Amino acid sequence: MSPLGGALQVLGNAARLGSSPPVAGGKQWWSWISLDDVVDVIYHSIINEKISGPVNVASPNPVRQKEWASTLS
Repeated sequence: MSPLGGALQVLGNAARLGSSPPVAGGKQWWSWISLDDVVDVIYHSIINEKISGPVNVASPNPVRQKEWASTLS
């Protein structure tokens, strides 16, 4: 996520307008990761010859979407 675009920008704008309700009840897990972390993983994957194939990038501490929406607003 980045405040310069993507989901955080859209959801942040909604929260600033007072509209940050949970999506579909808010029970689903929300695993977010910063753009800097994604770039670090891509770079590490490129320079490390032992890594091949798909690489999963996710937060080690996901939260429920309802909690995330509440924190954002």
